Amino acid sequence: MHHLSEKIKKHELSKTHMDSCLRLSALGRVNIATQLDEGYRLAVRRHNDEVSKNRHILSRLIQCVKFCGVFELALRGKDETEGSTNPGIFLGLVNFVAQLDEVFEDHLKNAKVFKGTSKTIQNELLECMLAVVREHIVEEVKSANFIAIQADETTDVSTQTQLVLVLRYIDSNHKVQERFFEFLPISESTSVSIASVLLERLNGLFADDEKVKLIAQAYDGASVMRGEKAGVQQKKLQKKDIDAVFIKRSLDSFTSSVQAIRDSSTAAARSHRSQKTQNSFERR
Repeated sequence: MHHLSEKIKKHELSKTHMDSCLRLSALGRVNIATQLDEGYRLAVRRHNDEVSKNRHILSRLIQCVKFCGVFELALRGKDETEGSTNPGIFLGLVNFVAQLDEVFEDHLKNAKVFKGTSKTIQNELLECMLAVVREHIVEEVKSANFIAIQADETTDVSTQTQLVLVLRYIDSNHKVQERFFEFLPISESTSVSIASVLLERLNGLFADDEKVKLIAQAYDGASVMRGEKAGVQQKKLQKKDIDAVFIKRSLDSFTSSVQAIRDSSTAAARSHRSQKTQNSFERR
């Protein structure tokens, strides 16, 4: 105890004590690994830079796929090997973008794991875009007051029978939209099979309270019945109980919506003619 004060001062100046005091003051307040470990902070910064670069590369690939889709151009070429004179429109666009983007060009030259130009990546990007488009269509359909279903049977090049599903509705801008939604595989071209597949898909697409908005189903039965007298039109896709009051209210709402579109179009035409006449007088 005679040397206690001297030993305390020596202990307070030791590295172990100062480290312990620093940890105690920071306990529960900050992330010690983030504040003290410079290597950890550098690793986080490097990771974020790599994520930003990967997103930039992926955005360039998506833009090339979107360009082909907007102009209905085939992505694949006859020969997609390096040095080919006809690699396809997608790879041609990729090479063109690389000439304008140094980061993208460096990626194409030095990428070891993910290059992004394979047919698998192209198909995955197309599937992702399709999912986004379908979500957008579903949101528009849910906000529409009336929905018309169009269905028709078709056969692809592999003789596989498919059902084409098209949705018609009036969007929030009072414009009639006709959207191709998807192909539905069917086992056989009979009214029972087609109606069953269509009903199953509509049940998954619309909730029970939204099915009352279905006002029409169109189908070209002449090309598909193959001797059957009954068509898909005879299969009931709407409610069995018919509410006359609801039908009248729906028809009145539909008529009002159509009249509103006509009035807005007439007003726009009058405004355009008036502006055109005024400009003519000003030029004179």
